[in-house]
Amino acid sequence: MSYTFALNISKTPPFGPLLQKLNYPDLRCSELSDDESGGPAFVATFPSQAWPPGILHLFREKVSTRGIEVENSTTEMSVRFMTLCSEDDFELGFKVLELLAACGDGIIRPEDGEPFPVQELRQQFGSDWVRGQNESGMRAGMALAKKGDDVTIPGAIRNFYLGPRILQELQAAPDAMRLKLLLDKLRGVQFPGDEWFTASVMEVKPKGASPAFTCSAFAPNVDYLFGPVDFLMLDTGSEDDYLFLPYEHLDNVAGEHSIALDDKNRLVRKFSTQEWSAFLSRAEPFRKYPAGAMGAPKEKKWWQFWN
Repeated sequence: MSYTFALNISKTPPFGPLLQKLNYPDLRCSELSDDESGGPAFVATFPSQAWPPGILHLFREKVSTRGIEVENSTTEMSVRFMTLCSEDDFELGFKVLELLAACGDGIIRPEDGEPFPVQELRQQFGSDWVRGQNESGMRAGMALAKKGDDVTIPGAIRNFYLGPRILQELQAAPDAMRLKLLLDKLRGVQFPGDEWFTASVMEVKPKGASPAFTCSAFAPNVDYLFGPVDFLMLDTGSEDDYLFLPYEHLDNVAGEHSIALDDKNRLVRKFSTQEWSAFLSRAEPFRKYPAGAMGAPKEKKWWQFWN
């Protein structure tokens, strides 16, 4: 679910200088990389060249939930709002539309209505409209979750997962607070805090016909943010023997160290070196060897089963 506004432009605007007029130092672009962190670039480093063609995703650090999409198709530009964007995301998008309108005829075309001058944007699409868009998206997500569907909502940085856990929290909340709770949860998955290390996801394609699987490394003395994978690779101290823990057993094995952000994303408080051995012992009964993974026992020949 989304909503798009389009407008004509007479000349492609400069990318960085235009967005710097917003005075949002926390503005970031997913398609541009920050040289220091490797994450999405901040507005101060946006290039001064003409706005690139195609779609760019813009969001604000620690305030966005989903961000906005801005598409440049040479003679036309558009801004797309996804359902469950934060109020700050909508404000960002409206300000971008107002800046872009000055690069063309100043007429905005909503996806399901008559064109209107940019000066009427906030009159026609005010706070009630914004809330209505988000409440509609919330109802749809909850209805799907009630049916048992896995609901994945792409966020500004990572996916948010709405399932039984989040559904129960939303149903328990007062009606007037339900939308705020969902948006806060969505934002919390995007920006859990600088102290958490986001675990990288590796895709492994074993030799032969064995299916591919995803995994993330897991070691002591690190505060982790884990997204859903098939397995966690627990460091046993041996290069040839990692303990592969199916992700669905993480909460059970990690206990109070595991903090649920939603139905799949987890924060895991660090295990000290002294605690790690006990943690490995708790994980051992759930060990599972993915086909072709290191440490997996070699397949025996028929005659070896007699030994």
